[in-house]
Amino acid sequence: MENNKIKIVTRTPVSLTDPEFFCNKSWTLSFNMNTKSWVSFHSYLPNFYIGENNFFYSGLNGCCDTDEFKVVAGTIDPVVPTTTTTTTFYPSPTTTTTTTVLSCAPLSGEVVITDCTLVGTGVITVPPTTTTTVCHRPSSLLTEFVFIQGYTLGTDPEVIFTASLIDACSAIPDIEYVISPSNIDGSTLDTFYGQANTTSEVLEFGNTVYYGTGTDCTLVPDGWYFAYSGMVLQYVYHISGGVIIGISICDSMTTTTTTTIAPTTTTTTTI
Repeated sequence: MENNKIKIVTRTPVSLTDPEFFCNKSWTLSFNMNTKSWVSFHSYLPNFYIGENNFFYSGLNGCCDTDEFKVVAGTIDPVVPTTTTTTTFYPSPTTTTTTTVLSCAPLSGEVVITDCTLVGTGVITVPPTTTTTVCHRPSSLLTEFVFIQGYTLGTDPEVIFTASLIDACSAIPDIEYVISPSNIDGSTLDTFYGQANTTSEVLEFGNTVYYGTGTDCTLVPDGWYFAYSGMVLQYVYHISGGVIIGISICDSMTTTTTTTIAPTTTTTTTI
């Protein structure tokens, strides 16, 4: 509102086909299938296109309401020209439509139904598979043992002594304290179960020792261990490759007698 006057804005919908506001500047492009290129502009404006083997039709809607079918038809040149000359006609301010009158008579011809039924014997080819045999420990001649590999005194950090025979022998006083009735501070042993291929309650040279009590072939890691099965702790067992290769008796804290095995001889060493 300005100076007590009300401004009124009137909006009128305008169609693209309204000649008062728009002039049709449309055209049609021709594409040559042989040269794979656009070759010309045309002033006629078809509504639809029909492609056949040797002809390409373009036409205007509404032909089938009467007896006339207005199209522009052309023949496809099967020969690819070696050279191409292109003439381009730009649309003029006025639009001119060129039409050809064709009959809308029904199409005639022969319809062939293709039979896609396969005849023969199908063979399913299966690629070869790789078979892996799972190793299982013997189901008999196995005795269960408890292996000691470390200890914790009270809240102190855990000590693992399997790195050497000297470490194992040095751990004897602490192990005896942990398993003694005087242990009142919660000191504990670090132990695990293992199975050896023997029916005796004593481990021997050459015994294979499996880790845990399962059925797989996992072996006890290499190192020096105390082990017992219903007996008082006595020996240190040297295990390598899952096989007992040495049995030692720790004599006080300074002298250790070690007996080891080799493929053909037995060696006794006094430290």
